[in-house]
Parts: sequence; C-alpha cells; structure tokens
Amino acid sequence: MVNATSIVKIQDIYLDLNNPRYTQQQSESEAIEYLIANEDVKVLAKHIAEIGSTSPLELMALVPHSKIKNAYFTAEGNRRLCALKLLVDPDKAKYEKDKAYFKKLKDGMKLKITTVSGVIFKSFELARPWVELRHDPQTGVGTKRWDASQKGRFNKLGRADTPNARALDLMDYARAEGLLSEALLQNIPITTLTRFLSTPDVRSAIGLASTSGIEINVQDSDFNKALKKFLEDASNPDGAINSRANAEDRKLYAENFRVRGFSPKNRGVAIHSPGIRMSSQASNGLTPVTQKRVSAGKSAKSRDKDKKIIPSGFVSKVKDPVFSRLFRELKELDAETFSFAGVYLMRALIEQASVLYLKKMKVPNLPDKLHLKLGAVSKELQASGYSGRGLKALNKMASDVNSTYSPDTIGNFVHGGAIPNRVYIIKLWDTFQPTLEEILKEIVVNK
Repeated sequence: MVNATSIVKIQDIYLDLNNPRYTQQQSESEAIEYLIANEDVKVLAKHIAEIGSTSPLELMALVPHSKIKNAYFTAEGNRRLCALKLLVDPDKAKYEKDKAYFKKLKDGMKLKITTVSGVIFKSFELARPWVELRHDPQTGVGTKRWDASQKGRFNKLGRADTPNARALDLMDYARAEGLLSEALLQNIPITTLTRFLSTPDVRSAIGLASTSGIEINVQDSDFNKALKKFLEDASNPDGAINSRANAEDRKLYAENFRVRGFSPKNRGVAIHSPGIRMSSQASNGLTPVTQKRVSAGKSAKSRDKDKKIIPSGFVSKVKDPVFSRLFRELKELDAETFSFAGVYLMRALIEQASVLYLKKMKVPNLPDKLHLKLGAVSKELQASGYSGRGLKALNKMASDVNSTYSPDTIGNFVHGGAIPNRVYIIKLWDTFQPTLEEILKEIVVNK
C-alpha cells in the first residue's frame, strides 16, 4: 500500500519524545534543548533558511497524535521539524544566545516556511519498516551512504574542484593504466591520500608539477612507476601514508621516497597531462583524463637544439664583478654536459640580478629568501609602470612554490632531489629573460 503525501502545518506537528536520537524526553522543550546541543540543529536551520526549504528528496513520516485531533507526531524527520519550529518561533529555544541565533535566521528569510510535505501512517508500527530501512541500510536495500571516493566523484560532476578530486583522478588513472589491482585501489583511504597530495614535497616527489589536476613535468613512464609505488604505500594500512601523519611526517615520506629511488630523476619535460590508454572507459564508468600538452613559447621552440643556456645574441653591460663572472661562465656552459652546474649558476645569477636591482631601487631591508626577493622585484617593476612580457612568469616564480621554475623547484635540483636536463635549464632562462632584460636596463643606468 502506498501512502499519499499530505501538506501539514508545522504548528500541527509535534516532536517524537521517544525518538532514538535521545533517551525519552519529558517535554518538547527538553527535546528541543537536546537537539540544539547535540544534533547540529543550528547548522540544519541555517541551511534551510538560506535555501528556503527542506530537501525535496526527503519527506517527513507522520503518525496521528494520540490526544490532539488533526495533529501529528514525527516518525521520521525529528531534526528537520525541530529546526523548522525554531525558525517559526525562536523563543522555543531555552537560552538567549540560541534564541538570538534563530531569530537572526528567521529575519533573514525571504519566505517563511509554515508547512511541510509528509507521508501519514496510521501508526508508528506501520511507519517503522520504512524508517528502519532509511537508518539501517546495511542490507543494501535502503539508502547506502557514499564513501569518500563516491562522494568525491559526485562532487566532481557539478563543481570545478573538490578536496578529493585529484586523488580520485590519480586513482582512476592508475586503474586505467593497470598500475594496481582493484583490490589494492579499494584499500586506499581517499582522504589520507588527499592530505599527502596537499604537501608540495610529496607532489614533487611523484612528478606532479601543479597544484591541481594531473599535470607532470617528467616522462609518463617515470611518472607511472612513481605513482604505482605511492599508491602501493597508501594501500598499506601500517605504512607511512596514514591518517596520523602530520606535515613533517609527510615531508619525511617525500624525502624517503626520493632516497629509495622511486622519484623520477629526469625533470624538465614540458608540463602535460599523461595520456591514457582506455579502450573500455565508456563501459567501466571512468572519467578520462584529457590529454593536454602545454606548448612551449616561441623562444623555446626555436632553441630546441641549443646546447648553450644563454642565447648568443644576449649581452650584459653590468659591471658588478659577481654578476659578470656568473653571466660569463653560464654563457659558456654546455647545458647537456653540465646540467647540475647550470642550475647552480642560473639560480645564483637570478639572485644576484635581483639584489643589484633592489639596491638600485633603494629598497630597504632586502628579504633573505629568493622567492621574496623576486616578489619585491615584481612590486618595483609594476610601481615603475612595467607590465610587459615576463611579469606574469615572475609573479608565478615568486608566489607559487610548486611552479616549475620557482626557487623551491630549482632548489630541489640543487639539493639532489632530481636531475635537471638541457631542456629544463634553457626554458628556465627563457622564462626569466624578459624580466632580466628589464632590470638590467635599470642596473646599468648612470653606471
């Protein structure tokens, strides 16, 4: 038998004093006090007030009141009813601070809610099987809660990004590439994986080059090997990737990952999303990761076969002895043979140029860290009216520690976290050159 839906006034519905959420209450006011204190009624009321209704997917289950004609008790929906009653009459709250909270919500509502949709059962016993089905879904017949992975997939359908989105993408990618068995993938706690991926050191260790999505600056095959090991570690409940790990633990994991030899060594590949071989993605419900290659700039394309870091036509008139020596040695260096030395010299050249420029601009109290120096350089350039090519890249180098050419990334090479190649060093120069040209003009003026 299907019970019809009815529209009932809120004032005609009473809280169930024997609701499973609490021990038996003596009065409705006691039940309201308990629900406010223990069952997130404030949060629920705020959502109802903002949306202007309760969820249309959830009806209340009502049974006739035993003593009052045309009145009802809630067999299902006690929290919702409590929130609605307080939005209608905030004075039903016991404490003044709670009354003020619900009054503010009430006053902010454009439309007042005075009725609800409910299904009326003749007795609690007739409603009981349906209430039990909703709150005890273990049999698989009732509503089954989503786990973190399933919730993340739902969120991704309608939102640009969610906390677990990248972890889900990585697991889908690993599944499509056959990196791990389904049994191991199912054993990975998605929220813990997300927490580790929020750590820049961890992302760098496995080859991720951006703060969101799957963008890498290593070969696909090297990334696959690193990702496979990372997910294997995550599937081990007794391993280093666990919910108890703090920020320092996550950094230590990244360092050990490199020491153990699992981190990709050769960096500097154009940033891209790894390709996916998915012949059955339509049937298995996977969302493909779109192939996206980030094109190199014109200067990078024209220098694909160059072995020198600094273009032959680029000259410096700066007389500072340290800068001049760095510039001369860097210009003579073979990027293919001396990739580590190139990164060392390049970082030193960038820092020395920044210091000379900031001193010329009479900036007091020069920052200690390079990314802060670069930020100060950007600020001075913009203050002087410069908005040309290179400024965007400079700002990214200064503010985004995960940028391919940030001081942190360069430092990772310097300290042996990865091995740079010729392409990376040349692109690093090409990225910084427009800014360097501008600040060198200022440095040599009136010298």
